[in-house]
Amino acid sequence: MLKSLLPGVLLAATLSVSAQDKIQQVENSLKPWVQVENAPAVGLNIYERMKAYNVPSVSIAVIDNGKIAWTKAYGLADVADKKPATPQTLYQAASISKSINAAGIMKLVEAGKLSLDKDIRSYLKTWTFPDNKFSKGQPITLRHLMNHTAGLSVHGFGGYEAGKPLPTINQILDGTPPSQSAKVEPVFKPGERMQYSGGGTTVIRKIIEDNINTDYAGLYQKLVFTPLKMTHSTFIQPLPASLAPNAATAYDSDGKPLKGRYHTYPELSPDGLWTTPSDLATYAIAMQQSLDSAKGSFLKPATVRQMLAPFSEKQQVGYGFFITEAGDQKFFGHGGSNDGFKCALYAGETNHQGVAVMINSDNGAIIDEIVNAVAEVYGWKRFYQPAIKKVITPSADSIAAYTGKYNIKAVGIGLEIISRNGVPGLTRSDRSTWEQLYFTDESRFFILSERFDLRFVRDRSGKVTGIEIRTGDQGFVADKVAAE
Repeated sequence: MLKSLLPGVLLAATLSVSAQDKIQQVENSLKPWVQVENAPAVGLNIYERMKAYNVPSVSIAVIDNGKIAWTKAYGLADVADKKPATPQTLYQAASISKSINAAGIMKLVEAGKLSLDKDIRSYLKTWTFPDNKFSKGQPITLRHLMNHTAGLSVHGFGGYEAGKPLPTINQILDGTPPSQSAKVEPVFKPGERMQYSGGGTTVIRKIIEDNINTDYAGLYQKLVFTPLKMTHSTFIQPLPASLAPNAATAYDSDGKPLKGRYHTYPELSPDGLWTTPSDLATYAIAMQQSLDSAKGSFLKPATVRQMLAPFSEKQQVGYGFFITEAGDQKFFGHGGSNDGFKCALYAGETNHQGVAVMINSDNGAIIDEIVNAVAEVYGWKRFYQPAIKKVITPSADSIAAYTGKYNIKAVGIGLEIISRNGVPGLTRSDRSTWEQLYFTDESRFFILSERFDLRFVRDRSGKVTGIEIRTGDQGFVADKVAAE
C-alpha cells in the first residue's frame, strides 16, 4: 500500500505510469455544467474546486475494464484534527443505500424467500399498513417499493443529532415521537406513477425484519458485504465507536462541522449505509459481472436486468438504480445526500466502466464535475453534454452599476460583486473564493459552479436593485445592499 507524504492525498496502491497520467488528467480537467461557445473547453483543478466549494475532502474510485483502476482521497476527513482523508475513510452513502438494499432483496428473491409480486400486506406482521382511499383494494408489491411507484409518502429523512433519542422502525413509519419525519402513507394509487419515497424503502426493511431477520444490518453483512468483500461497509446505526475514528466528519455548506461530527440515520435501508468509494465500485463491478454471466456472479443476469428495467421511458428508475443514457451507452447508479455528505455512483451496463465519488460536505456540485472529468478522460462517449452559451463583454457602466453587496434573505447568504483585473466576479459569504461572471447579455449572466439563470434587476429609474436567481421553476432575489 503506497501512502503519499503529501497531506490529505493517499494512493490506494502502486500505480502504472499510464494510470498516474489519467489521474492527473482527471484532477486537472473537472468539467462544469456549462461551456463557453467558440472557446477552449474549461478544465478545472480538483484542489481549486474543493477550495471554491468549501469541500474538506473528496474520495474517488474509478472502474475501467471491469476492475478498479485507481482510488484516491483528497483533503481532510476532519479539519480540526487535520486528519487526512484516505481511500479507507468512511462516508455516509445516503440514498445509495437504496441500491444495496435492492440487491439484497433480489438475492432473497432468487433464494425463494421473498416474492416480487406478493402483496406486501401479507408480509407485514408487526406493523399495520395504513390503507386509505388511494390504496384500499390495490395490491402493493416489492416491485412498487423498489422503483418508487407504490404511491407512498416521505421523500427522505433528516437524520438525528448525536445524543438525541432515536425512534424505532414503527415510530418512523407512523411518524410518532421521537421520529422527526412524517407518517409513511399512501398519497396516490400504486403503479400510477413514480414518486421517490424513502418511506417506501423503510417499509422494505420492515418486511425483512418481520420475515427474514430482525437484525437488518447483520443480515446485509452476511447477504451482501461479506460475499462481495465490501470490507469497509456497514448499515449499523449509530456508527460503532470502533469505526468512528475512521469516519469522515460531516460539514455543512458554510464549512461548519455537524454537532457530534455526523448525524444518525436509524431508518437504515433508505439512507443508513457507511462505506467507501472502493466498496461502492466493488458492488458496481459485481452487478456488471452478473450481467455478463461471469463465473461466481453475485446475481443471475435476468435478476440484474430486472433491476435495470426502467419504470417508463420518461422515468428511468429501476430497482435501486437510476438509468442514465449517454449516446449508445447506458449507465446505472444512484446519488446520495445526507446532512454533511454527498455522493454518486455510475456504472456502465456494457462498457465495464464507472466511478464512485464521496465527499463530506453539503456542497455537492463538485461531484458532477469530477464524474464529467472521469467520463472525458476514459472515453465515455457523449456522457458529458454541457450547456453551450455565447458570452459578451458588458459595458464598463454596467459593471460599475452591478458592483456592490447583495443579500439573499431567503437563505441568509451574502454576495459581493467585485472585479479583479477588470473581470467581474462574485464572492459568497459561505465560501472563501472569487468566481468569474460570464454575461450572455448586458444583464444576464452565469457562473460555473451553479446551474442558475442569473439576472441583474433594475427599477424604473434604472437603478440596480438586486439579482434574480432562478433554477427550474423556482426563484428568489438577492437584494442589493445600500452603500455605506
